Amino acid sequence: MAGSVKRLVRDLRRVEPANLSVLPALRCAVGVLIPLLVGTAVGRPGEGVTATIGALMVGFASYQGVYGTRFAAMAVTAAGAAISTFVGATAGAYAWLVVPLTGVWAFAAGLMASIGPAATVVGLQWTIALVAFTNYPMSPLNALGQASLVLAGGLLQIVFVVGVWPLRTNRPEREALAGVYRVLAEYAEGVPRDESPLPDADTFDGAVWTLIDTNPWGRERSRLRLYALLDEAERIRIELVAVAPTRRVLAADGQEEQVARIDGLLAAAARTCRSIAAALVSPQPRRWAAVAAPAVLETAGGPPEGELPPDAADRVGILRGHLREAARLAAGPEKGGAGDRPGESGGRYAQRPVLPVHDTLLTLRANLNVRSEMFRHAVRLAVVLVVASLLYRVLPIERGYWVGLTALLVLRTDYGTTMVRGIARILGTAVGVVLATLIAAELRPGPYALVVLVAVFAFAALVVFRANYTLFAVFVTGYIVFLLAVNGLPSGDTSVERLIDTAIGGVLALIAYAVWPTWEGASTAGKLAALLDAQARYGRAVLSAYAEPCPRDADALHSALVRARLARSNAQASVERMLGEPGKGRYQPERAIGFVGATRRYAQAVLTLHAHVLQCDDLPLPEVCPFAERLEKVLGGLAGALRAGRAGAVVPALGDAHATLRQALGDATVTRRAIVYETGQMAEAVRTMRRLLATRDP
Repeated sequence: MAGSVKRLVRDLRRVEPANLSVLPALRCAVGVLIPLLVGTAVGRPGEGVTATIGALMVGFASYQGVYGTRFAAMAVTAAGAAISTFVGATAGAYAWLVVPLTGVWAFAAGLMASIGPAATVVGLQWTIALVAFTNYPMSPLNALGQASLVLAGGLLQIVFVVGVWPLRTNRPEREALAGVYRVLAEYAEGVPRDESPLPDADTFDGAVWTLIDTNPWGRERSRLRLYALLDEAERIRIELVAVAPTRRVLAADGQEEQVARIDGLLAAAARTCRSIAAALVSPQPRRWAAVAAPAVLETAGGPPEGELPPDAADRVGILRGHLREAARLAAGPEKGGAGDRPGESGGRYAQRPVLPVHDTLLTLRANLNVRSEMFRHAVRLAVVLVVASLLYRVLPIERGYWVGLTALLVLRTDYGTTMVRGIARILGTAVGVVLATLIAAELRPGPYALVVLVAVFAFAALVVFRANYTLFAVFVTGYIVFLLAVNGLPSGDTSVERLIDTAIGGVLALIAYAVWPTWEGASTAGKLAALLDAQARYGRAVLSAYAEPCPRDADALHSALVRARLARSNAQASVERMLGEPGKGRYQPERAIGFVGATRRYAQAVLTLHAHVLQCDDLPLPEVCPFAERLEKVLGGLAGALRAGRAGAVVPALGDAHATLRQALGDATVTRRAIVYETGQMAEAVRTMRRLLATRDP
């Protein structure tokens, strides 16, 4: 319990500078300011407030995705918020209708969380619009007018966001790729200290999706070069991971001079990757490429012939080639030069769909199941919103719809986020109320000063939106207080009412989660099992490639790698969330942590074999097939045991299959020795997994 409290305090205090968004917030704040300013100037502040609400909703949605997905999120938010406004305002006079409608909208918002973060934000904005406007019942004609204003504000915000895209030069894509090369540099620097985990999977996956969702107004030449840079980063990652075990073996054998040479290579690779990252985000990429040149040349020089084992020397040569190509691509191609070519696999990114509508529908259908945690979250959210709607209609609470809105924004699928948001919302609202009250008392703002204050607080809230939820709650409280003041409501009264309603809504959400929790520990085993399934397929694909004649299918191997990496990212995130739960909610955390460590060792071995097989010129080696088949069977058995929660399950061992493989391959060539060594590491990792599950031999 003490550990959970420490994590809670840490999350409340933590501000992530990388997530501060100044320029996007400024752009969105302008979109919020204009309709409010126009409405005040023409003497119709109420209409300006309504349009501003639509603008801010779309502003929050504009933080999702990059280009195509961002536009879709904004457009769907604007349309859905307008429809929700019309429905809410029309039904507002009928309590018997409002309560079930609120439940339906909340259930839909909860279920949309299964699609992803963008859909979560969209669903929340729809429900916020419905709940807010049920407090202002209108005739259908007037409700249509309010919905039109919400839509107009949202469309104005879309214009501000999309209007700058033709002027942008692939900045998000470059920043994402720069992050990838910084991760590679950190990994290369950590290998000599034996403290580097595998390169961060989330950074690579984020870069992939950023490049898929690329700027539609970007130049094709730049787009292809970015694809090629990501492809080179993937290859550098594989080669760096392959060098690490070679260094460990040499260090264990006492080969200090050879270890020093590899450390020099890794240091040069790190400097090269950092310079490439700088070139990607610099307005003068060629200058940074010139800085990278000495490090590239250093790796290109390599060690004297024969001073490294043949397999290590091969890795050095391949790695320096990829580094040199990446540095050239980061500098930008000469006009009409070869840099326009995306490389043999750059097109694999361009062919992936950005908005898989069919997959989205399948995901929603799959989660319409009582065993789904997203379904349980949707039901919990619907029940809480229904209770909140009944509360503020039964109790004498002014503007009590804030109770429901607070519960809607606080309640999340996992314990840690719900606790952090609940406490942060209450604390932030208290501070925001005090701040808004002091400002109102000292400045006594007039109409236009109120408009400016609304824009300032909206800007501040958007800046910290993804960096710290407590600060976000502070600024969004000030925004709402002054927005209502523009519409003629006294800021002092609304401040106190908002504080009371926020406290009620936050406590209601926390009680709901305590009564019917969704512990992450209950689903961690399933995510670890999915990781084992993905790693089994990846290991089988890599090993089977050794039994195939050249050339190998590099794209198929890459696809298996990406799926395994995504599964590892999901499993690690699940374990992290589980560790933030109180003791009773955990599912054997020590075992889960051990599994993650074992799968990391397994993945490192498979990545090393992946690196070897792409350049292997030996004859096909069908001797690996029996081991590959046994590996897939063993990992499948472990995954089944995890899903069933069966300690002591009967799962075949892998050691005898590895002994047979070692005898069949021998050590006549570098490739054979590499396969024997790395499959031994895989067998050891599987042995650890079997021990953690206390499995038995058949």
